Amino acid sequence: KDMVSFLSEQKALGEVFVESGMFKDVKSIAEAQVKIMAGRELGLTPLESMTNVYIVNGKVACQAKVIAGLIKRSEKYGYTVDILTDEECVISILENGERTGESSFTMKDAAKAGLVNKDSWQNYPRNMLYARACA
Repeated sequence: KDMVSFLSEQKALGEVFVESGMFKDVKSIAEAQVKIMAGRELGLTPLESMTNVYIVNGKVACQAKVIAGLIKRSEKYGYTVDILTDEECVISILENGERTGESSFTMKDAAKAGLVNKDSWQNYPRNMLYARACA
């Protein structure tokens, strides 16, 4: 596709998503287009992008399930969850099946970041720890 038809298609998709009213974080067609294009570069469909991609302070961010899914789709990279409790999450990073690193997040880290009093952290600590360890 040439750039003009690509942008025209993205604009049309953005209009549909904005007009649907389903995506409260998107205030304009341009914002929807950016989410769609950012997701496209990650291999996501437009709907996956609108649902799971966020622009925070000018930076693209994704939900942990998207990051985990992208890693699992990779032929080169993977991960294992070594510890997942209400107090900590530890994930081993794999490259070609070999452990090459680790990512972790604890309730102590969450407290330091001022997160522990938020409802999601109170109600779903394991999920939130996992999400932070993935990111």
